[in-house]
Amino acid sequence: MYYFTFNGESNIPAFFSSVMLLAASGLLFLIHLQYKRSAPDSYTRHWFILGCIFLFMAIDENTQVHERVADFVRPRLATDLSGMLHWAWVVPYSVLTLAVVAYFLRFVLRLPTYTRNLILVSGALFVTGALGLEFFEGYLYKRYGIDHLYNRILYCLEELLEMSGVALFIYTLLGHLARYGTQIVLAPEDSEA
Repeated sequence: MYYFTFNGESNIPAFFSSVMLLAASGLLFLIHLQYKRSAPDSYTRHWFILGCIFLFMAIDENTQVHERVADFVRPRLATDLSGMLHWAWVVPYSVLTLAVVAYFLRFVLRLPTYTRNLILVSGALFVTGALGLEFFEGYLYKRYGIDHLYNRILYCLEELLEMSGVALFIYTLLGHLARYGTQIVLAPEDSEA
């Protein structure tokens, strides 16, 4: 059962999330290469930086970097706000998320309307799951323990929001590539593509 629980680490749902984040990273790097060749001034570095961010998130999902951050941050907090900051990694990651939003907002707003709207929705889904629900999970954890029904519902909802957000983001990136005529051909080197 552990290998399929949404609240576990180093199991099948965590691996699936890592693979999805890695796929999103690869697509972002592909878009970066496309823009670098065809329109070098159209925010090419933004696509590359986003690819790096998603690569880090894939690594973090698989290796639990955020847990190590929590171990460092938790003893330095003056209060955990009745458990809302029990998962202390949310403090630095929230600050980083706000910085990323501030940096990328103009870039995202300049994207085609359909792409922009889907990216905003996918980002809202992911951040609500990854950060937003962690505050409530910490509160309920401190009050009732990790295996209480409330926490089980919340961490399933959290993972559902995260996975849905990344899946929608991948769909959006594939659609963005298709709209600009990008073709991905997987063929042996000696074949005619």
